[in-house]
Amino acid sequence: MDSMQTTPVTGHSPSASTPAPVLTLLPEKGASYIRHAWADFRAGMKLARLGTTLGWLDIKLRYRGSILGPFWLTASTAVMVAAMGVLYAYLMNMDVHKYLPS
Repeated sequence: MDSMQTTPVTGHSPSASTPAPVLTLLPEKGASYIRHAWADFRAGMKLARLGTTLGWLDIKLRYRGSILGPFWLTASTAVMVAAMGVLYAYLMNMDVHKYLPS
């Protein structure tokens, strides 16, 4: 049996000229993946104000010279949702009043 250990990622034993891996990606076992997901969620929530600020700045800069401004973004999205709702209701043979929320 070879005295060198095999690497979990490749399954090959490393040679003397091969550098050690910098990052080994292995699936987590047990509840640690829930703990890491929760920590990632909390870290993201700490940056929620940054995301909101950057989003609002993008809207302000995009519609800077427009009289309608950010309202145009909302209006165009509403028209698209309504048009797709009517189309899908027609394709699925459903009553539009039951398919779309009122």
